[in-house]
Amino acid sequence: MNVPLSSVQLQASGVDWLPLALTLVMMALIFLALRLLSALRTQAEKELRRLYQQDVALYLERLEHNRRLKLVFRKSVLLLYRLEGYMKLGDNQMIRQIIAQLDQMSLQPRDKLLFLQDRLSFFVSTGEWDEARASRDSLVSFLQKSKADRQAQYQKVIADADQIIGVYVERDTSLIPALRAQAADTADPVQRGVLQYRLAKLYHFAGNVEMRQVYLKRAAKNLQNTYYAVMIKEAQTDPTALERQ
Repeated sequence: MNVPLSSVQLQASGVDWLPLALTLVMMALIFLALRLLSALRTQAEKELRRLYQQDVALYLERLEHNRRLKLVFRKSVLLLYRLEGYMKLGDNQMIRQIIAQLDQMSLQPRDKLLFLQDRLSFFVSTGEWDEARASRDSLVSFLQKSKADRQAQYQKVIADADQIIGVYVERDTSLIPALRAQAADTADPVQRGVLQYRLAKLYHFAGNVEMRQVYLKRAAKNLQNTYYAVMIKEAQTDPTALERQ
């Protein structure tokens, strides 16, 4: 007959079970805390995305004053969220302040990739070509050093960065056929809209008024509730805006 060991018998057996029990309890508590943190983060991300689409001013207010968000997100992530919001608003002063902060931070790989992409987009939109090229070069260097450039998805990131420089900085109208084919094959409406906006710019540089208007109209439909919407609206009334942003 098997009889459970008493605490005295356990101690006599030479095994100290208390540290083990405490360790197991701590592991269980840590696991539950991580699950809770993950759930809170997912919930917060959904709410922030909703606010970004519906009310970017409230989105930014929530990011700057909600203390709970500071518990579930890293500082760099909150700065990246704020950067997106100010880019949508077109607040260049705040964008520059946040970029300056992120430039000085050690970012996790995913955050660094997102930041360099946003950095490139901003300096291209402001016509600061040296900073735009520097952003592209930093992006390519980062992916090469991490050997991520060997993967197809990151090869596309590099190709897109090169395309941005080709469209905005070099104004290379020879890219039009490739961009048209790419836009036709792109299912995601936002990504297709970005390509259509780039096509509108290239047609503007080529002096083709009719096709410029066609692609501005298509881009406007696909890029509602993005920071491109403001630029497209301006370009539809003042085409020279395409030369600035």
